[in-house]
Formats: sequence, C-alpha cells, structure tokens
Amino acid sequence: MDDGRLIGTPIEIELALKSILKLGPDLGLFLNKSKSKIIPLGKTPMETMRTYGLPIVHAEGLIVLGSTVGDQSFCNEFVEQITDEIGEVLFKIALLNDTQSQYLML
Repeated sequence: MDDGRLIGTPIEIELALKSILKLGPDLGLFLNKSKSKIIPLGKTPMETMRTYGLPIVHAEGLIVLGSTVGDQSFCNEFVEQITDEIGEVLFKIALLNDTQSQYLML
C-alpha cells in the first residue's frame, strides 16, 4: 500500500492500525513508520496512538483527493485560495489577444 490514509475516530484508526500491523505482513502490507504520521483534527484525544511510535502532527485540517477535511474556517480558507488562483488564471487568459486561444484555454 502506498500513500494510504486512515480517516475516522481514534478508536476506528487504532483498530485499523492494529489490523495492518498484525495481518498486513502476511499479505505483503507493511507500515512504513518513517513515512507515516497521525494528524488529529480538532481536540481529538490521541494518547493511545503514541504507542505506535508515529509522529503526531497537529493541523486544522487536511486535503484528501482535492477535498477538505477539517473545521469550517479551514474549508473556507481552502475555497478562497482556489477561487483566487482561478481568478488569476482567468485574468491572464483575458490578456491574450486571440479569442480562439482564450476559448481553448477555458
């Protein structure tokens, strides 16, 4: 497994981690601890997660396949950033002197 994500409550994540660590090796699935981290969202208690030896990185949210997971302010900031980027691209397209090129860029 490469670039996998476990998203859920601490209990669900802990169960999934236990399964991966216990059953995974027989299936050729190994957790690469040097590339793994735990990102609790909000005020999630993570005390039991420390036993897995993974770094715990606190964040307001994360982006999974282009979608936000987090609190309202994190999601709003993401949408504002995307709309700003789209606005910049549209402005640059408008500067082209060829309407056919402008149309193709859209």
